[in-house]
Amino acid sequence: HLHIFRMEFDYYLYILEDEYDWSVGASSLVPMRVSELPAGTRVVLEGCKLKSCRMFVRLGSITVIKDSNLTSCTIVTKTSTNIVRNGSVTNALLMDATLTNNNVIGEQTQGGESSEVTKDNTIQIGLGSESSGCRYLQIPPSHVLDIPTVYTAMLKCDASSTPIPCTGAPSLPNLPPSNTYGVVLMPNSKISNTVSPITSTYLHPSSTIQSSSCTETVLLPHATVSNGCTVRYSYVMEHTEIGDNALVSNCVVGPDSVLACGESHNSLLGPCTVSHHQSLLISHISPFGRTNTGYGANCGSNHTGRLPDAEMWNGEGVFIGLSTIIKLSVDVSSSHYSLIAAGTSVESGVKVECPFSLITDGRGGKGGKNIVRPGWVL
Repeated sequence: HLHIFRMEFDYYLYILEDEYDWSVGASSLVPMRVSELPAGTRVVLEGCKLKSCRMFVRLGSITVIKDSNLTSCTIVTKTSTNIVRNGSVTNALLMDATLTNNNVIGEQTQGGESSEVTKDNTIQIGLGSESSGCRYLQIPPSHVLDIPTVYTAMLKCDASSTPIPCTGAPSLPNLPPSNTYGVVLMPNSKISNTVSPITSTYLHPSSTIQSSSCTETVLLPHATVSNGCTVRYSYVMEHTEIGDNALVSNCVVGPDSVLACGESHNSLLGPCTVSHHQSLLISHISPFGRTNTGYGANCGSNHTGRLPDAEMWNGEGVFIGLSTIIKLSVDVSSSHYSLIAAGTSVESGVKVECPFSLITDGRGGKGGKNIVRPGWVL
């Protein structure tokens, strides 16, 4: 047992690990052996201030950091590390750590415990139809992708294919090898006031999780998840905000988007997508983005009882009005900047190829044939 109480460490390297060789492909994180402790040693840091420190915890050891401030620190652990009741955790790279009751909260994940995180450090996201037609992409958490890259990879998939790798430019090329990621916070990213666990989540620089739960999720720079949200198996791009109790599952959300209050499942949502009311998006393929979804819209009536689940394909700038019902499958991918009127029920099998159109119910109301007024928006 080693108890360190009320000490300050500035640019000092803590190494309690003598079994790893990370010199290959991770030169920036090669540990300098400062000290060695026997396996199983319990190390407690209480009331300490750590600045620009690196800590590599020996396999089998237990480390507890409490009532302390961590700034620009690297903590890599393969077993049990608790950071409890901390004043702050700033600019920290945290991997495979368990964090509670402080500004950073997470849950440790060991290799093989999660079926969605593969051995090559990728998360798996299912886009499109929820069941038989789902396309699975494998995305490395450290890579920065754009919507065209994701869309192109998705088009290469089919219902029976194996997951398709989807890669981009790595944000941090020198990550230490691991079967899974725990919680990785890049500079200026933050997790605060969170009670639910944060699991296998990668926060790129200046991204934030506040009072929310994330599972196997990637947040690109300046992305925000806040106010009671649940996000799982998703890839959230730059400057996107997910808030106000939103539920997002198996989605790729493009940059500069806002999702709030409602649910989004198995969807590819392009840039500037807006859905900040109570609504439902299921199997929503909208690579061009700029879609706006009104309150009470149900875009995902896809369980017909007879046919496999289907999808909705959207063009750019489609507005989905209040209390609409979209019965999949529906294709308005060529109807850019069209408007689906409030209260409209769009029947399964509808395909509209007229941009700037107004789509409404027929004279018979719900269940009748839809009426398309081309150019109505102009």
